[in-house]
Amino acid sequence: MVGGVTAVVAAMVMTTRVSVKVALAWSTCAQMGIMLVQCGLGLWELALLHLVGHSLYKAHAFLRAGSTVAATSRQRLVGHGPAARPVDVAAGVLLGAGVTGAVAAGWSALSWTTPLGAGGWVFLGATALGAANLAMGMVRRRQPWWSGRLLVLPVASLLLHEGAVRVAPHGEPAPAALVVLVAALVAALFAAQVVATLAPAAPAVVSARRWLFRGLFLDEAFTRAVFALWPPPSPAPRPSVLPAPASIAVTAAAQPDRSAPLLSH
Repeated sequence: MVGGVTAVVAAMVMTTRVSVKVALAWSTCAQMGIMLVQCGLGLWELALLHLVGHSLYKAHAFLRAGSTVAATSRQRLVGHGPAARPVDVAAGVLLGAGVTGAVAAGWSALSWTTPLGAGGWVFLGATALGAANLAMGMVRRRQPWWSGRLLVLPVASLLLHEGAVRVAPHGEPAPAALVVLVAALVAALFAAQVVATLAPAAPAVVSARRWLFRGLFLDEAFTRAVFALWPPPSPAPRPSVLPAPASIAVTAAAQPDRSAPLLSH
């Protein structure tokens, strides 16, 4: 539960950040939440896979951070493309789910593959939502969805999962209630993304984006809680660069009063 809520909140906050460094920090929080969920479901091989995959993602994001300004300028020139429509979302979901389901069915028919289990099917569903997100962008930009790009994500996910299973041990299967809870959190995250895509100017979306941009004020709350338990040490007194008041008074008394009129001799 803790890992799932952490993953959802951090992922939603990450989408509102404009700084690459801050976005990657929230992305790391989301990935740690996902890894905690995977360990709770007994999917240790997927936790190992996410650890390696997120490291590669962060390295790629840092290396291409220098081209962000050029990419932003280019996007301002060409625009964001046509706005998303409900039919684009529906087509993307159907395409992503259909392609992922077909790949999973063919994968399960192979004799040398490892069964996914309930938890594995949940994260395969998350892969289907990722493919649906890719398909929505392709449909909105009028790109040919039959070009084979949609096959890359589910096939790569299953291949990496199969390789991770052979390296890391597999834990005990998780309870059905926990699997359903994780599936509901993944679906809620995708639904929030769809709503934000279809109605970005809606008052509820604007208000939610404002709160998420501030990180739900979690940083401030945790900082105050930590300082209440462990107050920070008081700063050491800094040496004064000005002379002491007594020396100022002595110096002033020793100087002649220039405001008095000069006596004529």
